[in-house]
Amino acid sequence: MTISNPFSSANSTLTVFDNSTVGEIAAMSTLQTAINSALQLALTDPVTAKANRLTAFQAFEDAASAQGTLSVASTVTTAKQADNYYSGTFTYTGGVTGTWTSKGLTTSAVNIELTLTSGSFPTGSSPYTTGFSFTVTGSHALDASITGHSITTAANAVSSALVGKITAMGDTGLTAATISAKLLNEAGTYKAKGSSDEGELSVDFLRVPSDAGQILLFSAQEDLSINANRVVKITHNSSGQEWYGIVQVSTIKTTRGSIDNFVNAKATLLIQSGSVES
Repeated sequence: MTISNPFSSANSTLTVFDNSTVGEIAAMSTLQTAINSALQLALTDPVTAKANRLTAFQAFEDAASAQGTLSVASTVTTAKQADNYYSGTFTYTGGVTGTWTSKGLTTSAVNIELTLTSGSFPTGSSPYTTGFSFTVTGSHALDASITGHSITTAANAVSSALVGKITAMGDTGLTAATISAKLLNEAGTYKAKGSSDEGELSVDFLRVPSDAGQILLFSAQEDLSINANRVVKITHNSSGQEWYGIVQVSTIKTTRGSIDNFVNAKATLLIQSGSVES
């Protein structure tokens, strides 16, 4: 029999998924609907319910639905150079203007970077100024065909980051309340499982303010809106085993006063019902 390495923090990573854009919020809503349906199914078919929860989390992770397509009028202001370099200007409704430069191209599309000079894009259209492109019809030379085409972008529905410098992680697991009754006509005690609780997950890490995953944790802790839930994933690096959960980051405390030590932080993640392990 083969025994995999222990599921310990020394051999595991923690991924935090963002939930701040329109596409991410929509993806989270779809996930929670699927989780709630699976929890109801667990009353009659727990095996299928677990499989459905895992599928729902993996679909959330792999989500590539567009946050919205942003179309802007474009005009070439610099001709194609020998190194296939292009640049141009763009305008968008509401006084949004800027410039773009090419980052790569094929016979059918130009990948570009946008730089805003005035205004801002609508909330949810795209949080980034990179990853844009516009499609060129035909397979001929691109010099003339770029002029007048619309610039479009379709960002992924969810973004994520690993939490860096983790030193320890707590336990995960379902705990059911105990319901008991002492029957008059029996000598023993009758017991049953009542409501369940996923508990909480503690995460200790060295404080690195620039770390992308830590930034997402602090953002989640500061989020007091109805969208405060975040998806997290623990991956066991040796076995590939994964644990998914929906959490709220309730507390992050930073230790600053000790000598001869790093600045440490401890986060407490409240786990909602419906976590699953692959």
